[in-house]
Formats: sequence, structure tokens, C-alpha cells
Amino acid sequence: MMRIILVLLALTGVAADAQARNRPGFCIGGFRFVPNGFTDVRGSTFRDNVCVINLGSRSTILDYRLVVKPSNGVFGAAGFSEGRYRTAYRPNPGYAGADYFEFEVRYAVGRRQVERTTRVRVTMQVV
Repeated sequence: MMRIILVLLALTGVAADAQARNRPGFCIGGFRFVPNGFTDVRGSTFRDNVCVINLGSRSTILDYRLVVKPSNGVFGAAGFSEGRYRTAYRPNPGYAGADYFEFEVRYAVGRRQVERTTRVRVTMQVV
């Protein structure tokens, strides 16, 4: 009886892991903007999976643009519904390893909505 339960638990874990790999998930979020400066961010995602990048909602996001392209993936991954407060990264098919890219976020803060810019430097680990 004990062996059957252990086998069922093991199979359930494998199925849950496979499901997690096939759907997008927030792998980067909650980072702070440094007004007119840099923010260093680390993230990780599964191979062949979309990594959702949450830009936050404390400031009004005006726009964002890619500055340094990832070597082993795509920023603004196709097939993902992006919005003003989030974007995505997708590693190249079958790729596993490190990747790096930078993007710039233009946003407004405070009652006067003072415009600021932060450059986000992302180190991504694809497993």
C-alpha cells in the first residue's frame, strides 16, 4: 500500500512539473525602478517557456523599448498578450543556459506625473 501511494505522489509531481513548463508564468516581477538609473534583475524560466516580466503598477508606465537584444531568445515574445504593465521573454527553442538583455522603461510618478526613465539589465537563467 505504501509503495502505491509513493508512486502516485511521484507521478503527480511529474505531471505538475510538465504543466508548469508549458504555460507562461511570472518569472520577473516586483523590482524597483531607479529614477534615471539602472536596475539589475535576475530571473529564471524553463526551456521552451514564456517568462512574463511584470513591470509593476506603482507608477504609470508610459512605454518601454529594447536596448540590448537577448542572444538566445526573444524579448516581447510573440503569442503572448502584452500590456502596458508587462512584457515577456522566450528562450530560443531547446536552449538552456544564461542569457542577458536590457530594456528601458519610461514612466511617470507622483501627483504631477513627473517623467522618469530606468534601464533594466536582466540576467536570465534558462533551465
